[in-house]
Amino acid sequence: SMAIQGTLLPWVAGRLSMTDQSADVGKTFTDYQEESDIDFVEVRLDAGHPWCGQELSALRLPAQLLVAMVDRGGTAIVPRGDTRVQEGDRLVLAARAFEGRGNLSLREVAVDRGHKWANQSVSQIATGKPRLIILIKRGLETMIPTGSTVLQPGDMLVVAEAEEAR
Repeated sequence: SMAIQGTLLPWVAGRLSMTDQSADVGKTFTDYQEESDIDFVEVRLDAGHPWCGQELSALRLPAQLLVAMVDRGGTAIVPRGDTRVQEGDRLVLAARAFEGRGNLSLREVAVDRGHKWANQSVSQIATGKPRLIILIKRGLETMIPTGSTVLQPGDMLVVAEAEEAR
């Protein structure tokens, strides 16, 4: 499928004058992300997610956030307002990139056996200053934590801290 369709699609589109000769027909999400101030993120709809069973038009998303694609079991669906999302779907969301990155610093924190955060849930951690654990690398897995996520020895955390205004 990829070999035949992937090779023939640009050729057929060109023969039918459906392309801009100055543009690349094979652009991906990544290409556009590198060229503009748009970022793409993925949201997985696990069992019990509040969006499951709803039409996209019913989701209370900010106007600046767009569902760009729904991946359902490996099939890409171009979303419309009446697209009903299901458990197991992966939504690709597009939004403007955050421009205030200069005020936010990221650092890695290794959690070893003796670390004061080891075996505690994220909600139990008293950090003393405003910070947020935004990512956990656990072995080969990368996860976004919730308050109930328990930190384990061997975890590598990515922690965001707001820098004080000067």
